[in-house]
Amino acid sequence: GADYCAPCREMEPILEKVNRDYRGRAVIKFVDVQKNPRVAGEFGIKVIPTQFFFDAEGKPYGYHEGFLPEEEIIRILKEIGME
Repeated sequence: GADYCAPCREMEPILEKVNRDYRGRAVIKFVDVQKNPRVAGEFGIKVIPTQFFFDAEGKPYGYHEGFLPEEEIIRILKEIGME
């Protein structure tokens, strides 16, 4: 995401909550691609916000472009075994 992005700012409290709720089971990080353009290039980010999901071994599981509600984030975390 980026600080100037309205949907990214809307997701900020959601990501903070999910990070608290899943502490010890999942790590939720926000990366500002304007401040870290190398990351945007490495992941091929074309749209923000974009969320990437990795399994417990760090293997890519998938990604989503655009706003993602808390319920969907939790559903995906459960799919990859982050109960």
